[in-house]
Amino acid sequence: MPSSEDEFDEWLREISDRLDTAATASIDIDAELERVKRRAAGSEHALGAPATHGTLVAIDIERYGKPQQLDAHRASVRRGLYQALDKAFQEAGIDWSRWRVQDTGDGVLMLSPPDLHKNKLATSLPPALATALRDHNEKHPPTERIRLRMAMHAGEVNDDDLRPTGAAVTLTNQLLGSSPLQAALAESPGALAVVVSSWFYENIVRRHPTSAPETYRPVEVRTKEEGTEAWISLPDVPHPAWVPKQPSEISPGSPEARQIIQRIGPNAAIRIPTGVRRDSRGLASPRATQGRAAARRAVRTSTQ
Repeated sequence: MPSSEDEFDEWLREISDRLDTAATASIDIDAELERVKRRAAGSEHALGAPATHGTLVAIDIERYGKPQQLDAHRASVRRGLYQALDKAFQEAGIDWSRWRVQDTGDGVLMLSPPDLHKNKLATSLPPALATALRDHNEKHPPTERIRLRMAMHAGEVNDDDLRPTGAAVTLTNQLLGSSPLQAALAESPGALAVVVSSWFYENIVRRHPTSAPETYRPVEVRTKEEGTEAWISLPDVPHPAWVPKQPSEISPGSPEARQIIQRIGPNAAIRIPTGVRRDSRGLASPRATQGRAAARRAVRTSTQ
């Protein structure tokens, strides 16, 4: 049990938040109560418990804290969020009751059970959630409509019963709060923008054609320590199929250079684009030759 009055008050607030979350969504309330009891007894997830592999899905509501939003509007938005998630998970054929769900106030952080097959998260969940959001927004006034950012990653996660922790959780939260994702949703007429880690894209999205990997765009996400590659998709207004930049526009080591490697291989010949001006001998103009050389340098740098 908590040892001080402040800790006890915080503990009670957490219990209340968990049960509110469980009551709103399709979450097993008995399981949540049992988790609370075990935590009170101090018997669950001792320090140093081994991490488990899981998939992380983080959700954030756009402009949830805007000043003109009344508390009644925020309450409606939160209810709508859980209803949309519940509907989307059911439509995607994913059992949400087995997930660890942490309410973050303006969103949720969800951890899957270790035995979850990740393919449905890439192929079914994003379009199902976009549809659920559209249904909600059509039935509510502007102040209660919902636009979401969603981040997905997978890795080793420690769950100390307060919240999931670990490097995978940190990266998921960084992707969720990244500038490229915020800009993607702000510029989109749709209601959902999704970002996935490079690992999730390469191992899950790209290997399942029904997840429409060609509609994802590579971006660089800057963290406090370094930059990392991620992929963004807009499920309700998909990007057209990905078309690489002209060779002269490709920077060595960039996401575009790595995408070329993935699609044509590091040893493939780089052809001059159709329609490039040639001289009287049929050779490409110096500008086109420079562009081709730039592309080769970009690919060579990316494979080193």
